Amino acid sequence: MTRYATTPSIAFPFVGDTVGGSHLSTLLLMRELPQLGFRAVALVHDDGPLTSYLTSQGIEFLQTGLPYFDAKKSGIVALARSISIAPQLAAFVKRSDIALIHVNDGRMIATWSFASRLAACPIVVHARHRWAPSRLAYICFRLAHARIAISSYVLDSMPEKLSKKTVVLSNPFETTGIDRDRAREGIAEAIGHTDSPVIAFLGTLTEQKRPSIFLRAAACLSQVIRAQFLVFGRDGNVLCDLKQQTADLGIADFVTFTGFRHDVESLLSGCDLVMAPAINEGHGRVLVEAMLHRVPVIASDSGGHREIIRHRQTGLLVVPDDPEALAKAALEILNDRPFRDAMVNTAWSWANLTFSPTRHAEQVAGLYRKLLKIH
Repeated sequence: MTRYATTPSIAFPFVGDTVGGSHLSTLLLMRELPQLGFRAVALVHDDGPLTSYLTSQGIEFLQTGLPYFDAKKSGIVALARSISIAPQLAAFVKRSDIALIHVNDGRMIATWSFASRLAACPIVVHARHRWAPSRLAYICFRLAHARIAISSYVLDSMPEKLSKKTVVLSNPFETTGIDRDRAREGIAEAIGHTDSPVIAFLGTLTEQKRPSIFLRAAACLSQVIRAQFLVFGRDGNVLCDLKQQTADLGIADFVTFTGFRHDVESLLSGCDLVMAPAINEGHGRVLVEAMLHRVPVIASDSGGHREIIRHRQTGLLVVPDDPEALAKAALEILNDRPFRDAMVNTAWSWANLTFSPTRHAEQVAGLYRKLLKIH
């Protein structure tokens, strides 16, 4: 028996000012939920890159204009802000007939946790990054009716009282098809040609992602092979420094900074190698996307990368912050085709089996049914 006469609505709130891996994972989940008896509703607080992306993908959303938590606040001011906006959000939940709220980033967790309790509406919090100690975050996670971590690495970073009742569910992934020839044409438009190996970096340009290590590895490689290096990702206020670094290293002619591109997935299969030097990644979305596009991967032996890459089976792991090790691993992959092909095939099979959107949605839907007492 079910408590609901109509299909339960699951709300997925977003700020709207960014588009990242967490959004893509959430949108895959939302797409699957109608087949599992739920209605998924995207709530966007502000106009921005996310609304443009949702519109381009034909995904319906409701732009609420509701207040949200300001990440610049801290301490008692942050707590006061989260509490003060709760009544307005709770009223919205009640009049919108929302059965459950699923939040996927820190600002939304701080925004909706108190409101969910005030509205007597269950809330699921999705931990996608290593735990950052915060009194407000701890309170909000304790208020949650259920918690999901995207990897054991994220789970292990959480306080014991929170981790005990947190379930680990890997992110969902899918690829819309592999067209290497078309991808190479797209890359040729970006760099002018594709007559040499294309080695890619994907991710927001921040210190944690280690784009500078990628460039130093590119400089090492450029001494022994002719290659082109693509850097996909939105600037995190380091782009000017990175461009200066390419000039200082003498590789400016071989490196292209593309900025953020919505079509990066369609270009990925045209790359010959993906290098992910980031440290302390909660999961490592780029690695799985590359595997699904049959592109070999190298990553730092750090964080959630270790849960994705089985060394020398699905990719290569190298010492973090070591550009020479990164370059050496790249040469091994590029110069040994039988080894590369075997690794790519193993990675593709494993990724398809492990990160199925349908499987992920079924696991999350089971959690919803338990919270909503749907049998």
